Amino acid sequence: QAVIFAMSQPDEVDVNEILFRPTKQML
Repeated sequence: QAVIFAMSQPDEVDVNEILFRPTKQML
């Protein structure tokens, strides 16, 4: 779901925050 939401967001900053936050939590 995060990936789909990120793809719908045109702003690269928002995409980075959505993609990097879950990655740090998982690691």
